[in-house]
Amino acid sequence: MMTHKLSLYVCLMLTLGTTLHSTIAVIEQEIDQFEHCYFLALKGVYEQATGHNSQAAQTYTQLEKILPQGNHSFALATLKLAFDRGKFEDVTKHGLVLDLANPYDKEIGFITAQAHLFLHQTDAALNILKQLIARYPHDDRFDYFTVLAYMKTDQNNKALSLIDTILSKPERSSKQYLFHFLKAKIAFAQNNLATAKQECKTSLQKNPTSAKPLQLLAIIAEKKENYPRALSLYEQYLRLMPSDMEVANAMAALAIKTGNHAKAEQLLATHPNTTPRYFHNKALAHLTCKQYHFAAQAVEEALKRDPMNVKIQELKSMIVKLLPLTSKQ
Repeated sequence: MMTHKLSLYVCLMLTLGTTLHSTIAVIEQEIDQFEHCYFLALKGVYEQATGHNSQAAQTYTQLEKILPQGNHSFALATLKLAFDRGKFEDVTKHGLVLDLANPYDKEIGFITAQAHLFLHQTDAALNILKQLIARYPHDDRFDYFTVLAYMKTDQNNKALSLIDTILSKPERSSKQYLFHFLKAKIAFAQNNLATAKQECKTSLQKNPTSAKPLQLLAIIAEKKENYPRALSLYEQYLRLMPSDMEVANAMAALAIKTGNHAKAEQLLATHPNTTPRYFHNKALAHLTCKQYHFAAQAVEEALKRDPMNVKIQELKSMIVKLLPLTSKQ
């Protein structure tokens, strides 16, 4: 049997003044081809799980060269990696003949359907999802994404019909909060704010740790100009989802709008990011505090990232007019 000088170990290194780092290194040791495949697979999964997607792609390329054709367990790993890297076309063009009764192929089908949705290929996504629902009628994931597909194509009657079918089944109670939230989104899109609000509250009653209903409730409160309530709801959301920069940006903009400069400053300091909206908010915050020089710097950063944004351009024009003469020279 062909052998390879390859093995793996996990090396944990701790040095003074640094955080704990984990890596996978290679040492020489005679092992057979099965072990070679096993360790490459382990290495790829580890790299993917720790966010080292480029290294994982290289490892999977090595593994693909020695695995037999049509290995669907390996295909699932590579497709997940492609999906995580936003390569949705690669996911949809895998060319595999799927047997949805196979656990690997079930997941390949599901990730392929999601990729189709990201590519706005809704018919292709629905074709796969309907097959999955027929075979796995109690898997909430397939129903959830089918409802999303209907919503993306303005087939809200079909979406609501499927939601009501799911909510009518007591055995599906563990995930009902998801479908109440989807009902809320449909109602909000139809400007039925009262129903949207009630469905969000029902969703939260069924799962108090669900964050998305809080975000939609905040948007509804903001739409109704109940700004203190909106800020409170955004704050509750960020306690559950502290890394959501988009919501942090929305809350910072609202804090600036309502003159709550301390809250805006806190949000901008604790949720730094590189999006145009972040620098737009930062420029606004500096502007309201009459810190025109810092406002000019921030708005330039926003324009670098989104040069065609009309709101950012208008804000820059306003700041330039307010800059002291010495700052313009």
